[in-house]
Amino acid sequence: PTLQEQAKAFYEASYKQLQIDRQVLQEQHLKLQEVRAGLEKAALEERALLQLEKAKQDDMMAKLTAEYKSLQQQEESVKRQQASVHEAAQTLSANAKQREDQLSQVASELETRRFQQPQ
Repeated sequence: PTLQEQAKAFYEASYKQLQIDRQVLQEQHLKLQEVRAGLEKAALEERALLQLEKAKQDDMMAKLTAEYKSLQQQEESVKRQQASVHEAAQTLSANAKQREDQLSQVASELETRRFQQPQ
């Protein structure tokens, strides 16, 4: 074969190889686009799951905070009731002591009168 025929054969072979390479590159590009789309979809799903989990945690935290505040209010109420009961018990105790003293005084006066009366 002549030099021109060899050059033409080389050119045609190179051109065919370039077409094959181009086809392979296009196929790889499509595969990469599919992989990228899959990764983007997975990232969106992961983000949605994380947002859902955060929303659940926020909801749980709000419930726990409300429950804690409620328990604090109940504790304060119980403390006020205990103080009120303690005060009432002290008042009752003081009243009972006062009545006991009065009864003792009356008994003492009755005893004194009984001894003072002529028999």
